[in-house]
Order: sequence, then structure tokens, then C-alpha cells
Amino acid sequence: MTGTPTHSPADFKCNWIFYYHVLTILPAPASTENVSARTTVVFTNGQKLPVSVLHFVLEKQMERIGMCMWRFGGIPTRLGK
Repeated sequence: MTGTPTHSPADFKCNWIFYYHVLTILPAPASTENVSARTTVVFTNGQKLPVSVLHFVLEKQMERIGMCMWRFGGIPTRLGK
């Protein structure tokens, strides 16, 4: 399995997001009450995880994981994309 941390692994707020479990990544709505939750990760089982990371940053991390998997272990296929 290939995953990426949302923050430094030493940070208490760090969540590990695993490539094949992500269905989609949604940006926070403009009128969100929780300012720290900038992005919502939707998993293949339907669960949603709000994280305090910019949407662009998570999308870029997922892209990097995909490139590494393609380069070192075959072409990845993401569910929902």
C-alpha cells in the first residue's frame, strides 16, 4: 500500500491517506464554519474525513503517489476517477 501523510509524521494532526482508499478529494465550501477543515477526503467506503490541508496540496500528493507507483510498480488505477 502506498500512502502519504497530511502533515509531518511527528505532528499530532497527521493523518495518513492511502491511494487506493481515496474516492475523491473535495475542497471546503466557501462558507465553512470550521476554518481549520479546508478539505474533505471521501473514501471508497463512503466515509468522509475533514483535514486541515489545502485541497491543492492533497491533490498534488496523490498525483505524486500515482507517479511513483507507475514508475516503480505498474500503472495505478484510482477508484472513482
